[in-house]
Amino acid sequence: MTEKRKNIFMNDAMSDQLKGLRDRIHKESGLRVSEQDLIRSAIDVYIQACACCVDLNTIATVGAVDRTILELLRKGSSSDA
Repeated sequence: MTEKRKNIFMNDAMSDQLKGLRDRIHKESGLRVSEQDLIRSAIDVYIQACACCVDLNTIATVGAVDRTILELLRKGSSSDA
């Protein structure tokens, strides 16, 4: 599969997921949101999570940030139990 075909496939899959999420939000809450709003919100949440997880003096890879976020989520859910 060429890189162009992979990108088209991924864009279609992402578009389907966003449409499904947008429809579910509308059905459950009555709110109408655009796909761009959903993407902006997801990016904002990720940036906030990164800011909470990574010390400003530390250079971290995206993978390290992801692992830190998952660890914090696990700790939070285990303390809730």
